[in-house]
Amino acid sequence: MAKKGRINIRGSVFETVNLDYPVGRGGDNRHDDVMLVQAMFRLIGHSPGSAANLLGLSFSELPKITGNCDVLTQRAILAFQRKNSRHLVNADGVIHPSYENRKLSFPQGARFTSITLLHQIILGSVGDVVP
Repeated sequence: MAKKGRINIRGSVFETVNLDYPVGRGGDNRHDDVMLVQAMFRLIGHSPGSAANLLGLSFSELPKITGNCDVLTQRAILAFQRKNSRHLVNADGVIHPSYENRKLSFPQGARFTSITLLHQIILGSVGDVVP
């Protein structure tokens, strides 16, 4: 089930979102986890140009919030990871849960989990994450 977590950014602790199980091709694809990922994509893509600029998708390619890991959801995950691969730990078509109480300091060239990067984009702090 999708859940709240904590993230430590340069010594300050913030509430964040996280997954319990992997979402995407070959993932567990639990309903609540999939819904969280789909909602994050739609939220980011809501602003004009954001879907293409930040996700590598057009707005019409964004998955609907259904909780089912359908073809559009899998394509969205892959497109997001390909678009942002130089900032991610891996681009394997799966959004993995991040470890609890993760610490981020944003060193030059740092790589993040997909769920962490999605969360930072939503918070609008992508400039801090992506050099």
